[in-house]
Amino acid sequence: MSNEFYTVKQLAAKLGVSPMTIYRMTARGDLPVHQIGGQKRYMVTEIDGYLASTLRGGGDHGDS
Repeated sequence: MSNEFYTVKQLAAKLGVSPMTIYRMTARGDLPVHQIGGQKRYMVTEIDGYLASTLRGGGDHGDS
């Protein structure tokens, strides 16, 4: 299991959205998040799983 993490800014760039969108998706519970030193971090393997589930139609993960 990888212990690599994305920052909000890195994840936003990867997904092609704004950092505010990442914060909104996190607040809705769409994205798995970890608090590390007071900062939000997103585990690479968990985000890969999230992306795979959205490609399979595993849920409504739209940006609204």
